[in-house]
Amino acid sequence: MSSYRALKAKEVELTLLGLQERLAGCPRENGTHAIILARLDAMLIRFAAELESIKPVAEEPAFQSAVDFTLGRIIAFLSVLDTQFIRGLVNPSDEELYLRSVFLGCARRLGLDWFEDMVVQSSGSLGIYTRLDRSFGTPVLHVPPSLLDRFLSLPGVYHEFGHSVFEKFPRLLAAMQQQVREHFDELRRGIGPVQQEQREAQMRHLQAAEMFWNERRLGEIFCDLFGQFVSGSANFISMIDLALADGLPPYDLLDPDYPPNAARVQICAVMLSGEQTNEPLVSRLLDEWSEFTTQHNDGPSYRDTCSEALLRRIALAVFDLLPVEMPNLPRTREPLPDVQVAFTPVESLSFEEAVQRGFAVFAWNRENFDSWWSDARPRLR
Repeated sequence: MSSYRALKAKEVELTLLGLQERLAGCPRENGTHAIILARLDAMLIRFAAELESIKPVAEEPAFQSAVDFTLGRIIAFLSVLDTQFIRGLVNPSDEELYLRSVFLGCARRLGLDWFEDMVVQSSGSLGIYTRLDRSFGTPVLHVPPSLLDRFLSLPGVYHEFGHSVFEKFPRLLAAMQQQVREHFDELRRGIGPVQQEQREAQMRHLQAAEMFWNERRLGEIFCDLFGQFVSGSANFISMIDLALADGLPPYDLLDPDYPPNAARVQICAVMLSGEQTNEPLVSRLLDEWSEFTTQHNDGPSYRDTCSEALLRRIALAVFDLLPVEMPNLPRTREPLPDVQVAFTPVESLSFEEAVQRGFAVFAWNRENFDSWWSDARPRLR
């Protein structure tokens, strides 16, 4: 009679063979996804060999830990392959392949030169899978169906690229953590002469506020700042849309992964250039956002956790370090282009330029946006 581990090894083998067959049937015309497919093929061959190596000892008690470790690692990889890669490789739509080309071009121009290939997969909402077997070179970008029809969401692509940047350059996290630590250290030193019980209560409150800024939340706020660095006013407008469209209270501290929307909007707002802040549309949106937030109570916990002083420190640290880590990363300091510039005919249009022009048309000539976008979309590169 077979042991559980022998049965599990057989199940994993069957799963692996099924995935090998599906990858073998993936379209490979014109070198599409060639790098990713070659890498995945090689990894599956390696895992198949590892499975063969544990079969003789799968039922031996002395090898249980080694067998469990090997099976667990292979199962984890096969799950990633199935959920992250397969759909976009086996049956990519024309739109997904088109977006892949556009986003790879955008990544190169932004200086994300470690991207070798990419899978774009329509799977509900914007998201990214950044790493495959310790490599950042073959991300999977998840997008909503008909992403290009959701123009206000397009700067979110920069946010997703930001996750790869954040993981590739660990000094960014370290710089953000340093700003958080120093900010709260200063607050602790600033506690005046109070009774010991009050001091202890204030210290606990500040400790909780500092602990809020874990790696996950700092990563999300970094990605907002990455989008702000790259696309300026367009990103800020997109952040307003994100914060208002989801209907969540702006000061909610309970999300385990994301900072409150108020903090995300504010940290982008403080990094607008003077010209961008004075831009009529941005100025109007700032007023509307302020009016919206006054309808909600921020409370002392939010004010201590997400104070403007702390957000500004984090933002400045990121904006100072990004050009050091990525010297070729362009920054948008200018306001949105004049609408007449936006309508200037061109043979091709980078994704970045299309975002800038499109937001200008949206702002100042909405009635003609559909015709402008219909003409611009086929020109994207």
